[in-house]
Amino acid sequence: MSLPLETTPPSAETSSPVSSAELCLWGFLATVAMLFAAFFSAYLVRRTGADWTPVRLPPILWLNTGVLFLSSVSLQVARAAWKRHQWSLFQGLLAFTVVLGAVFLAGQFLAWRELAAQGCFLSSNPYGAFFYVVSGLHGAHLATGLLFLCFALIKTWRWGAEALSRRLVSCVSTYWHFMAVLWGCI
Repeated sequence: MSLPLETTPPSAETSSPVSSAELCLWGFLATVAMLFAAFFSAYLVRRTGADWTPVRLPPILWLNTGVLFLSSVSLQVARAAWKRHQWSLFQGLLAFTVVLGAVFLAGQFLAWRELAAQGCFLSSNPYGAFFYVVSGLHGAHLATGLLFLCFALIKTWRWGAEALSRRLVSCVSTYWHFMAVLWGCI
């Protein structure tokens, strides 16, 4: 008895409301949310300690927040353009989103430099440690999202925006929006 090579009919991919890739992404995002929730819980407990010394956060963080939210908006508009088959608009907005993501990461490094200039380091006090660890962890996740955005952008330059699957566009934009919302919560 031989088993069929394909157990899922080809039409199942388009008729399923949530693909396995999207389901895995949501599972991963739930894990990331729990990780940051654990850090927030530890922060709430730790800030009552006698050695807790808040520092003035660099003003660039406000600008950075605006840049990240703008990148989320530009990606959402790009996604809408992709759905309407406006390929050149999609490519331009996707490239703009990549640039904004890179600007955000550069701004994070500038914020860390400003904190270091104030004498706040990872090991100088618990407040600084929380800030560096949480913002660094977020930055690492955002850099991963930036790599996926770059992958999508390079794929559109090489084969055209119409070569991107709905699943890829959906997963990349969901991940990016999650990172923006997560930053807003931090």
